Amino acid sequence: MSDSGTGALAYTARVATQGVNRARVRYLVANKITDKFGITYAGQGFGGYFESDGLLKGPQKTDDVPCEAGVCSVKVPAPGVAVVFLTDDLIFDASAGDVVTTYATSQTTKMLNTAAVPGDVLASTNGISGEMRYVILSILFVMSVS
Repeated sequence: MSDSGTGALAYTARVATQGVNRARVRYLVANKITDKFGITYAGQGFGGYFESDGLLKGPQKTDDVPCEAGVCSVKVPAPGVAVVFLTDDLIFDASAGDVVTTYATSQTTKMLNTAAVPGDVLASTNGISGEMRYVILSILFVMSVS
């Protein structure tokens, strides 16, 4: 699903509220539903192929949506998801100094209890080396010709 930025496939969600005059909205969007890259959340992206460390980069963007008569009309782009905040105390804002906790990966920082495969074992995956594959294929070929 893609509307190529036309907005033709956008959906307007109507969120019923009590005593709220505005909602704050952040969007998770992509160009196409099959995209693996170029996906953004609140205007932040992960970076390109082989660039991502799993953390969002760039300035955060939060939209204000006015609410009238107890209803907030939130336009959701296609393909996308809208995260609606009805109170400001639930909004996390990394650019405002809120602390972002990250955890090191075990692959590069911890060698205890970490799976590691020696290079020579990896080279002969499934226990068959390139030389052995040639022998097996040769035997199969001779058997099928006979």
